[in-house]
Amino acid sequence: MTECSSGTACREARYREARVLRFTDNGTEAQKTDVRTRHSLRTDGRDIGPEKKSAAAGTAGEREKRRGAGSMMEEKTGTDGRKTDRLPPIIGGIPCVSGKAERKDRTPSRIIDSHCHIYPDKVARKAVNSIDRFYEILPPEHYDGTVDTLKRTGLENGITHFIIHSVATTPEQVLSINRFIRDTMLSAPGTFTGLGTLHPESETLEKDFQELCAMGLKGVKLHPDIQRFAVDDIRAMKIYEMCEEKAFPVLVHTGDYRFDYSNPERTRKVLSAFPRLKFIGAHLGGWSVWEEAMRLLPDFPNIHVDTCSSFYWLSPGKALEAIRAFGSERVMFGTDYPMWPQNFELDFLKILDLSEEEYENICWRTCSRLFSIV
Repeated sequence: MTECSSGTACREARYREARVLRFTDNGTEAQKTDVRTRHSLRTDGRDIGPEKKSAAAGTAGEREKRRGAGSMMEEKTGTDGRKTDRLPPIIGGIPCVSGKAERKDRTPSRIIDSHCHIYPDKVARKAVNSIDRFYEILPPEHYDGTVDTLKRTGLENGITHFIIHSVATTPEQVLSINRFIRDTMLSAPGTFTGLGTLHPESETLEKDFQELCAMGLKGVKLHPDIQRFAVDDIRAMKIYEMCEEKAFPVLVHTGDYRFDYSNPERTRKVLSAFPRLKFIGAHLGGWSVWEEAMRLLPDFPNIHVDTCSSFYWLSPGKALEAIRAFGSERVMFGTDYPMWPQNFELDFLKILDLSEEEYENICWRTCSRLFSIV
């Protein structure tokens, strides 16, 4: 394995190398571990910190239970025999969108991106770097998080409508973020549908929700793993209750093998407690724990899912299995802007053996129906 200094070219080389060594049988276990320990995929080299990793990871028994339930996480063993961090493997084989897999030559009637994080220009770089530190896996070609880049690159790839949002990491951020999303939505009528943010620890939660509604926002975005609350926490119940009563979709980050804030066992409790809630489980219902999501969530009729941040880790066959577990009428295309290249996400979708109806549903119909987008 070649040592290299920092820089964009080096970062890209390390990223490609890690993608192969992590998830194939090439190289020894020591080499695979080496990718994780010596060749960090982040530019700053810092770890996310033991306090975050342990904050909601649950007991060792709970983690073992999740692994046994089909979370499909790999454990790495270093040369000293100690376990290293588990990384999400590519489930079902290595995905291929570079010409080795056949793409269907088809263009949908319309494309709506159902999952886009946006930030004001002056803080966009800082926000994207924060995402990079949290997930540790952003590709070198990720976007800058600004609205202008989203519109430009989206239109270049045939995307004409975007569901936009951002996440409040503290209650004090709620109002300013919601105003930003509102202003962005109003700046280009017919292009954006805005979701507001709420924070379970806010002392003015009902007021925050009323203001969000008055701004014309069309739903709520929550990220339990970043906002630090369990998705089935009593503090979140009021949010679900208000969204259910208002018939507001609530888009929730779901799944993370490192934590236990939003994994399927917790998500299913929310779905059961609020049967009329329009719940959207991002990342096919459970990022990095897709097998568990497929097993526990599709039987709940009130869940929709989006495809974002999933295709890179899933083989075409496994991705198709996940989509059909929920049914295309409950699946929405999403890119998780600014994380993944839009063309990759769209090309991967073309590889899948979807009927025309399934393809159209995923590209736009499901999202258009859920958010009443004309």
